[in-house]
Amino acid sequence: MSKLSLLRSLISTAVLALTFAATPAKAAFITVNSVQYDVVTVTDSYSNIFAQIQSTPWWGTGAVNTIAFVNALGSTFGFPNLGGGGTHRTPYFAYQLQSIFPDTLFITQGLGLGGVVQAPSSIVTYAVLNSSPIPEPATLGLVALGLISAVGARRKAA
Repeated sequence: MSKLSLLRSLISTAVLALTFAATPAKAAFITVNSVQYDVVTVTDSYSNIFAQIQSTPWWGTGAVNTIAFVNALGSTFGFPNLGGGGTHRTPYFAYQLQSIFPDTLFITQGLGLGGVVQAPSSIVTYAVLNSSPIPEPATLGLVALGLISAVGARRKAA
């Protein structure tokens, strides 16, 4: 196998590895009101991740608007939370702190279900926006093209 064939093979392998490594394991794109959102799940307490939860577009919108996000997500992430009566629920969409009892927050807890309260210290699975940038396929293609061009230029110079 020539050095050029080996180099091309290594570049192809690297591009494929980057393509698959850039995709988070529990991410989904949902569309609500013609806007696409990259949603992931996080299992932790509200107290630990409140900044991430409060930066979501559904924070402060109330149960009616939050249900649109839950319904758009559907059962994509399964039912990781245990609700009342032993029923399993989708990831929680927290949308506001309760004003009367500041130690609780309102969540939408599953498909078609409205607001209920959750203690901020409870460890549950929340839906949040993905904060990790995912390279577009075009970006990866440009990197690959640049590497191939560099190899070609080096070969001509030799």
